[in-house]
Parts: sequence; structure tokens; C-alpha cells
Amino acid sequence: VSPECFARLTRRLKTLAGGKVVAALEGGYVRSVLCKCVESVLAALLDADSNDKCAKELQTFYKNVGDNEMLDCINPSAAKSIRDTMKAHSKYWDCLKK
Repeated sequence: VSPECFARLTRRLKTLAGGKVVAALEGGYVRSVLCKCVESVLAALLDADSNDKCAKELQTFYKNVGDNEMLDCINPSAAKSIRDTMKAHSKYWDCLKK
């Protein structure tokens, strides 16, 4: 995951959680980009305009996806991993059931 992706994920989480987000380092770091990733997350957490940025990112995303299934618009291997994870967790989360 790129530093920019971490920033986008953080902005989205802030929106979904009403701004109440806790971030923790959990291991498995790629040291060459760790500093930039942490910096991107912290900048997104501190950015007062992050909700507006998130809204613009989502508008662009949905414009690009159009009527397609979201998972059909990403790397096939990543889409398979997400589908497998959703299937495994669907017995615990009703929102993941088809």
C-alpha cells in the first residue's frame, strides 16, 4: 500500500468514524517507505479539510467505476483476496452476505 493510499484510507476512516480514529503500527513494515506512510497517515488525521478531500476522491472514484462492480475495477488478485475475505467473514457480518 502506497503512502498516498494510506492517506486516502485514513481520510475515509475519519469520515466513516466521525473523525474518531486511532492509528497503530502493527508490524510487517517496508522500512524504505515506513516514514512516508506514517507521515501520510498523521497528515490526514490532522488535516481539517480531509472530509472535503475524501468527498472529492469518492466522486472521482465513482465516476471512474461507473456502472461496473467495484471489485472488477481493481487488480484481479486483490479482488480475489477481498472476495475470499468477505466470504470468510460473512457468517459474522450480515452486511457481507449476498
